[in-house]
Amino acid sequence: MAASSAPLGTRLSVTALRSHPALMGVGPRPVLGVAVLSALLIGVLMANGAVFAVALLVAVLYAPVAFVNFPLGVALWFPTVFVSYYPGLADPAHAAALLLGIVWVGTLVAGRGHVRPALSEHRFLFAAVGALALWLLLSLTWSETPGDGLFGLVMWAPPIFLFGMIVTRISTEQHLRWLAYAFIAGAVGSVLLGLVANGLSTSASAIDTATRQEGRLQGGSGDPNILAAGIVPAIAFAAALAVGARTLSARIWLGGAIAILGLGIAATESRGGLIAMVIALFAAVAVAKGRRGAIIVLAALTLGGAAVWFVNTPSGWERI
Repeated sequence: MAASSAPLGTRLSVTALRSHPALMGVGPRPVLGVAVLSALLIGVLMANGAVFAVALLVAVLYAPVAFVNFPLGVALWFPTVFVSYYPGLADPAHAAALLLGIVWVGTLVAGRGHVRPALSEHRFLFAAVGALALWLLLSLTWSETPGDGLFGLVMWAPPIFLFGMIVTRISTEQHLRWLAYAFIAGAVGSVLLGLVANGLSTSASAIDTATRQEGRLQGGSGDPNILAAGIVPAIAFAAALAVGARTLSARIWLGGAIAILGLGIAATESRGGLIAMVIALFAAVAVAKGRRGAIIVLAALTLGGAAVWFVNTPSGWERI
């Protein structure tokens, strides 16, 4: 009776602690002490520089989530991939990624990952990723400009580590849904960020430079083609979730996201992105047996969003 009558937040906290025995020995006093010291430090930093204070505040709030619930930590970090080039967001995004990497290695050392089952079930994927990493490393031996080759290797390192994190720690359908929704939210947020910034700014300000390149939308991803490359899988995730959604509100949210993403990929004016989107739509219709009607509707939303942009921006269509 006592447990059932306790507030929801208390019951969730107790459940989280029970699922993480290492936290059971931590009493309220150490937690209170850390909270007070963090509040004082954030207050001092806020008086001298809001950027550092906000970064510390995010770290204080985010770090416990990453340690206690790693899949949720990854899901919360996912959207930052789409806005990492936006002024002031690159460092926090990189710091969060580094924290996730440290937590992931720690959980593997503690034996809390699913390494052996993952290696067995996805051995061909691991072999492909390993071959890619080996090829990038070997290419440094004959590269005429080793610096460029090393830069490519460094650029590929985070996706390779992220692949390992997801395959070894994401083990439930619910966790996978978190990641899919987070990916969609990041893509939609980057598109809206760029469109709003472009609508409000006509000068070469930091925001305008970060979200637009020669009139093409790049959101906060640093390049229009990179944003388009992220929008295509985001549309695929949104379509898959919309087809299987059980509630009307989820379908409306996902349908709206698809329309915005369709407009966004047109605004990038990326030829490769548009070709990939069209091929993906045809592939979806071909393989989605029994759900082709829903897929066609979602495809119409995507193409409708793209059409809105091209009708209002003829120069974009001419470039394509």
